[in-house]
Amino acid sequence: MVKSMFAQPTSSSFKIWNNLVAVFILLSCISLALETVPELVEKYHPFFNAIEWTSVIIFTIGYFGNLTYSEKKLRYAFT
Repeated sequence: MVKSMFAQPTSSSFKIWNNLVAVFILLSCISLALETVPELVEKYHPFFNAIEWTSVIIFTIGYFGNLTYSEKKLRYAFT
């Protein structure tokens, strides 16, 4: 199942994973923009921090999953 999440574009787990990553990209961008407003940072700093760390974890899992199941690992690592 894990391999299908990263290496089989037609599997449902691959589609779910990619949708999850897309959601976190969007959340991360919105959070980054909202963090530029001082009033919001004071009030919602823990929330912004949680989004940031969760996004980093999701993106790291995605990177290592793609690297693990890539046919050309070295090339993937440097692109």
